[in-house]
Amino acid sequence: MLIKYLIVELVAGTLASKNWRDEMPIVNFTRTKEEAQSVKGATNIRQGSSDDIWLYDTHTGLCVAQREMNGYNDSDFYMTVYEPETDSFKEICFATTRAWSYPCFASKVDAPPEIMQKYEQHLREIQEQKCRLIEKQLADDPSKDKMVEVIRGRKHKGKVGLVFWRGVNKFKSRYCDKNLLSNQVVGIEQVNTGQRFFVPADYVKVIRNCQWFDYINKSER
Repeated sequence: MLIKYLIVELVAGTLASKNWRDEMPIVNFTRTKEEAQSVKGATNIRQGSSDDIWLYDTHTGLCVAQREMNGYNDSDFYMTVYEPETDSFKEICFATTRAWSYPCFASKVDAPPEIMQKYEQHLREIQEQKCRLIEKQLADDPSKDKMVEVIRGRKHKGKVGLVFWRGVNKFKSRYCDKNLLSNQVVGIEQVNTGQRFFVPADYVKVIRNCQWFDYINKSER
């Protein structure tokens, strides 16, 4: 009986009026017409294939992208929509395989070109922010041939030197995350004495180029 009901609902969606399918936003469903009418922003309220299914649309002309997130057993479907009130974008989970939500799968991107351009600019800004963050992380990463200052520990705190080696701390568990600084060691050659020593990688901070001479002079005093 359930399979028959689902087939009827899907066929009804396929044969529905072409006018509303050409501009399909997020499609929602509820049990009564009154519930649909009470939803803020609900448009195109219509009856489904049975008396206890009412469909309505939201975010008409504001849907810019959709994606599927696959889980272990189920999948969730998300729509990115534009919010004119805040001039921003947000994601909405509009359908799922965790429960019955077949009418919602008729949702699709329907934003006009001007909003799509705004969304593309939004994506570019996010990408630029990510690039700047990566650049900062790389600049602050105590890799080989970078000048660093020891800022933690008792024996070498305050010393400045050049990283000549970096590797995994052999005293850590073999199951540890080898990419974490706390599980790595750096070898440092002190700038004013040539002394070499080793400290945990998270005990140091990278000195930017413009600060090198200040630190060298300080360490020689």
